[in-house]
Amino acid sequence: MRAVLEEKKVVLDVRELTRSFGQIRALDNVSFSVQQGRSLVIIGGSGSGKTLLLKAILGVVDVDSGQILVDGQDMTGRARDNEDFLDRFGMLFQQSALFDSMPVWRNIAFKILKGHGADEVAIKEKAIEALGRVGLRVEVADLYPSELSGGMQKRVGLARAFAGRPEFLFLDEPTAGLDPIMSNSISELIVDMKQDKNVTCMIVSSDLASVRKISDDVLMLHEGRVVWSGPTKELDTTDNPYVQQFINKSAVGPIAVMTE
Repeated sequence: MRAVLEEKKVVLDVRELTRSFGQIRALDNVSFSVQQGRSLVIIGGSGSGKTLLLKAILGVVDVDSGQILVDGQDMTGRARDNEDFLDRFGMLFQQSALFDSMPVWRNIAFKILKGHGADEVAIKEKAIEALGRVGLRVEVADLYPSELSGGMQKRVGLARAFAGRPEFLFLDEPTAGLDPIMSNSISELIVDMKQDKNVTCMIVSSDLASVRKISDDVLMLHEGRVVWSGPTKELDTTDNPYVQQFINKSAVGPIAVMTE
């Protein structure tokens, strides 16, 4: 098994990524790589740079220095203006970012509908199938985001991320705000996507049960720096003080806890 994993192609390679806001270095020489078909979960405290890292890779925010290589091609900066680049990614951000003016099914099928001569009837059917995979009923398809609860909006955002057969899944807190049963179902769906479609995943999560279920590897950020990375199976055995404090939810350790 080890030999098979080592032969997998590196499809995402981040090298010494740095981004500052004034005197604050929000990303501090962040480096890591992800192999095709594997899942890397980013953990860390609030404000550690997790979401910023996702946005930097996607080109939503600029970086000060460093490189972002996708399939060996440098996609840093203007190279990501290529209109086909984002079509390779299924994305979910914390607030779901649904289009208020579109019904749910059009939100899910947004990328597919951009195609010339798209068959809207067939596409709507696929969108409804996607809703079923995230536990939503068919009648939700014609509702608007404002008519949904926060948890339902999260699931619609997930359905949109999974649509269109993406090569990469970038998910920011995919189980936040969901009940334990739905959280487990979503985690299983992510695992299925990774295994059945060979999708490469990069996921921000504070849900440790989900982290253990969906990840192959874990990377921990603190104040914009990588303080630990390794296989998920080592998460509970490492003596790294940052990881230990995080997984044990302790107020004592190198991660400062606000008390006032």
